[in-house]
Amino acid sequence: MATEKAIVSIDDGQNITVDQVMGNPRAIPMRVLDLVRDNIIGEALFRNAGNPGSLLVQFQRSTPLFLDGDPEAVAEFGEIPVFDLGEGLPEVARGVKVGAGVRISREMKDFNQIDKVRKQVTGTANTVIRANDAGFRSALEAASVPEVAATAAWEDAISKIRTDIKEAAKTIAGALHDGDPTKPKGYVPDTIALNSSLLYDFMDNEEFNKIYVGNVADQSITYTGKLPNKVLNLNVLHSPLWPMDRALVCQRGVTGFYADPRPLEGTGLYPEGGGPNGGPTETWRSDTTQIRMIGVDEPESACWITGLQ
Repeated sequence: MATEKAIVSIDDGQNITVDQVMGNPRAIPMRVLDLVRDNIIGEALFRNAGNPGSLLVQFQRSTPLFLDGDPEAVAEFGEIPVFDLGEGLPEVARGVKVGAGVRISREMKDFNQIDKVRKQVTGTANTVIRANDAGFRSALEAASVPEVAATAAWEDAISKIRTDIKEAAKTIAGALHDGDPTKPKGYVPDTIALNSSLLYDFMDNEEFNKIYVGNVADQSITYTGKLPNKVLNLNVLHSPLWPMDRALVCQRGVTGFYADPRPLEGTGLYPEGGGPNGGPTETWRSDTTQIRMIGVDEPESACWITGLQ
């Protein structure tokens, strides 16, 4: 006997109906989570500190990266010295709850308005991504991350994209402990994050493309239409929801952290208000929520490039 295919996504096929989607309460929340997963750029930049078990977490900003003493010569049977790491500036990260819901009306169900359902799902996922991106940007702004101004808007013919990126990376690599040139902090910038639309500015930038001459001309961005794996030895991360007027250069996993007292979750579809036919509003809903805290504990390991537009 033929078995009916289980519905797990509203994009499973052209003939799927709203009624079928509603028949599997997990279909919508799973689709929202799938759309959000791996699309929050801050999660790729910051390290995951796990579940703190609290809505408040204390951390230290700009903690020294070296012990407050140097290794010493130790005689046989001598005691090995022990040093402290030193103290940074005390800070507190607070968990922030965000949420968004998908709603399906009885009309959407009865008249199979599947496209409306898809837009609700996509809109919910995009809203969660945008809220997270805003949280990471706010944490970076509160930590006073260094900035360098672009030579010109990147779409301008006089812009110097390579120079701008180099200056941001140099700012990070040149960070000093207490301003002492003999004590560099040792940051190694390895990533640049920017809005996806800015990638097109690389294609027409003369300074960027002039290095592709001779036997490497076929590798030119103008020719291939895509960036190399790395730009000035920096991995490139991009998102359509990241700010368009600035780019962030940083050392990935060092600049800051995020911790989730409540990881991103979604409820199964349920009638709003209870009762048959979706309750008094004839509506069903699925709620997506998350509690996240974000902290920047090494602000000098990052640098904004501003004025890109």
